[in-house]
Amino acid sequence: MIRIRILTTILIIFFILTAIILYAGKMLIPESTEVSEMILESQQKPPAPGTVHLDLKYRGILHPDAQLDIYAPLKIYTPGEAPLVVFFHGGSWVHGDKITIRIIDRFLNRLRENGYFVAAVNYRCSVFSGLKGPVKNGQAAVKWLIKNADNYGFDKENIGLYGVSAGGHIALMTETEFRNQHCISLVLAECAPTDINAMADGEAFASSDLLNKFPARYLSRYSPVNYTSTDMAPVLIYHGDADKIVHVNQAYRLNDAITNAGGYAELEIYEQGTHAFLDMSDELWYEQETRALVFMEKFFY
Repeated sequence: MIRIRILTTILIIFFILTAIILYAGKMLIPESTEVSEMILESQQKPPAPGTVHLDLKYRGILHPDAQLDIYAPLKIYTPGEAPLVVFFHGGSWVHGDKITIRIIDRFLNRLRENGYFVAAVNYRCSVFSGLKGPVKNGQAAVKWLIKNADNYGFDKENIGLYGVSAGGHIALMTETEFRNQHCISLVLAECAPTDINAMADGEAFASSDLLNKFPARYLSRYSPVNYTSTDMAPVLIYHGDADKIVHVNQAYRLNDAITNAGGYAELEIYEQGTHAFLDMSDELWYEQETRALVFMEKFFY
């Protein structure tokens, strides 16, 4: 009985300290108005159509942020044969939420109408976990999805990774973990940080000073440009040339690195496009969605 009380007390202290650390980390990097508004807008949307599995835990009790949602296709599909698109939200590796996929409801529905499953992933958001925490969570989420594919009906060997901003970085780094398994069919990298050393040298604009506090070797370890190879999954890179959060050079750097390594990449630079294309017209949004769908149809099998 005494041992149970001691263990209970230790767990309570652990969760309190974890909450304090996460809160303190978010205070060091305040949430942007755009991110908070996207979360609020997403929360106010009506429930998504069709079958949706919410808040599935992909790691244990010590990882409260490790949850994901699965949206099933909106058309008849053969269990085990439908591709899966895994979405990683943005937010500077510190903020954001999986619910923000609802901001792009039309694209989400178009994916589902094409017969794709979509999984939206939450990952550890804390300045104290650095780049390692979000990347490890991204990889853990895909491992869980592969393990549980038969329970939901998607093809565990036909997975696409899609990320916006920091989520694009996580998608690119997650692909490296599964390269030898040949289960990642493609990556969509939207406004993604790809060379973190260059980000620290100024290509992260206002966030460069913070990144510059990390050792160069650490930043290199989490830079997707350093993991390109001929056998990597095909990547669609798209970025705006007016991005003031992640410099458009990051897109060019990744495209050059993939091409030089013998991999396959397609690069789309949108004129006057801002970060995450938040100011883009609905017409251009639709064009971009269609561009991504064409890329998926090319590489999903």
